[in-house]
Amino acid sequence: MSVYEAEAMAMAVRYNKGGKKNGYLPDGFEKPPDWENEYSEEDEVFVESPSIDKDSATKPLMYPRARTKTKIGRGRLRKCRPIVNAVCCFLFLVLSLGSLMGLVVYFVNKHEQNKAKLHDKIPQGAFKFISEKKMRDFSDIIGCDHIEVEDVWTVGIPKLLTESSFRLVDVNQDGVLDIIVGFATGADGYNIPSIVCDIYFAGTYPCFGGLLALEGSSGKELWRHYSDHEIYGINCGVDLNKDGVMDCLAGGRAGAFQAVSGKDGSLIWNFGKQNAKNDIMNLYTAQIIKDIDGDGTVDILAIHGGDPLQDPGSKYRLSGRVLLMSGKTGKVISWKGVPDGRESYYSPQVYMWLDGTQLVLFGTGGETHGGSLWVIKLDDLIKGDIDKRHVFLTSNKFATKYVWIDSKRKE
Repeated sequence: MSVYEAEAMAMAVRYNKGGKKNGYLPDGFEKPPDWENEYSEEDEVFVESPSIDKDSATKPLMYPRARTKTKIGRGRLRKCRPIVNAVCCFLFLVLSLGSLMGLVVYFVNKHEQNKAKLHDKIPQGAFKFISEKKMRDFSDIIGCDHIEVEDVWTVGIPKLLTESSFRLVDVNQDGVLDIIVGFATGADGYNIPSIVCDIYFAGTYPCFGGLLALEGSSGKELWRHYSDHEIYGINCGVDLNKDGVMDCLAGGRAGAFQAVSGKDGSLIWNFGKQNAKNDIMNLYTAQIIKDIDGDGTVDILAIHGGDPLQDPGSKYRLSGRVLLMSGKTGKVISWKGVPDGRESYYSPQVYMWLDGTQLVLFGTGGETHGGSLWVIKLDDLIKGDIDKRHVFLTSNKFATKYVWIDSKRKE
C-alpha cells in the first residue's frame, strides 16, 4: 500500500455499524454473515454502491438535494414599500430644510458680528449723530392723490446711446437748470480706426463717446464734447476753472476720465498715460475731496477697475485701484490697490460725521465674483494706510452705490 493510500484510509470516517469507512472496504476485511442486509439510517446519505474502488475517492459522496425556497412575507413588504418611501422622503426634506435654516442663521449672525466690529472700530459718536439729528416733520403735509404728467419738450439724438445719469447745471446762466448727460456712439472699442469717425461723424475724432448739454427750457443742444470712449459716470459738482459754472468729471470705459467745462464743453484736462492707469479698466463716478496737494484746487477720489475683456466665469480678473488725483491737472497724487485684490465697479462714497471725520466707502467684486464693502477714514487713505480699512459687509458682489438710511429712527 502506498503512502497516499494509507493516509486516505486513515482519514476515512468510521461508522458505528459494520466497520464501513465511507463506503471503502479495507484489505483483509471479512464480511459478517448479515453484512448485505445490515441497514443504518446514515447509509441513506451516501452513494448506494456495494463496492467503490479507491480511484473514485474524488467523487461526491452525496447526491445534490433540491432546496426548498421559502417566501417570507413578500406580499407584506410590497404593501409597506410605499409607506417606507414616503417616510424616507419626509425625513430627507426635514434634514434639507434644517440644513438650510442653519446656513441662514449662520450668515445672519456673521453679518451682525461684522457690523458690531465695525461699530467698535469707528470713533465714538460716529453713528450717534444719526439718531440725534432732527429731521423736518412732514406729517402735516397731504400727499397728492392725482398726478398728471405733460411733456414740456422732447428731443431725438441720432447715432447716440446712453447709460448715464442726468446732471443738472445752469449752463447758459438763464436761471433754468440745463441737462448734461454722457453718451456712447456704438462705435466704441479697442484700436478702432479713425476712418470710422470719418464715415459716421464727418471726421470728428475721437468719436466714441462723450458729454452732451441740452437747454432745460427747450431741449436745444448747447454743446457736445467727444471722448476716446463711452462716458457714463458724471459728477458736475465743482467749478474747476473758476468761470462761475459747474464743471464735470466724466468717467467711462477703457480708462476714459476727463474734466470738462460745464460752460462750453471744452476739455480742462485728460487722464492720460500714467503709471496708475490701465487702458483696459474703467473709471466711474468720482468724488470731490479736500485739497491734499496744496495747489488751491479741490482734489478727486476715483475707483479704477473692471475687466470687460474677460469671460464671465474666468478666474483671473484685474485688481481694482483707489486713485487720489489732482483736481487742477488730473495727475495721480497717489493710489492703492483694493485690499482683497478683486475687481471693482464701485463708485466711491464719502461721508462726513458730525465730529468732522470723513469716511470713504468703496466696494469690490463683480457680476460673477464675490467681494466686500470696505470703509476707511479719508485721512488714513491720504496717508496711504490702506491697512487701516475695515470690512463693512461681505457678499457675492458689490457693483453699485449703497444708500445710507437710519432704519431705527422712530420719528
